[in-house]
Amino acid sequence: MELDYTLRLAPWWMRFDSFFGDRARYVRVKHDGDEKLIATGSAGAADGAWWASTTCGGRPAVHVVSMPHPYNEFAPTRERAAFHAYVTDIAHRRGCTLDAFPSKADFRE
Repeated sequence: MELDYTLRLAPWWMRFDSFFGDRARYVRVKHDGDEKLIATGSAGAADGAWWASTTCGGRPAVHVVSMPHPYNEFAPTRERAAFHAYVTDIAHRRGCTLDAFPSKADFRE
């Protein structure tokens, strides 16, 4: 599939979300047609979503970026850079420490 053709069908977008404290324990992403509960302190990828974990004031936080198929096939290095910038920024602003970030291989799923 070509990027030009895909861009004519739908706009390119990425969604960034962060969940802190108790809400971080209930974050789910779609995975193989079902939902997968994300473990706090983990990082990974599933069906066009990637997540990272931080600790903020001793409490867990989960950060998620999602992008619809087929856009996630076109720019894995840009997705990773954008997500890393988001997580780094929010962690800095909230005084969080990074616990886990998806590997380069996770962005090529």
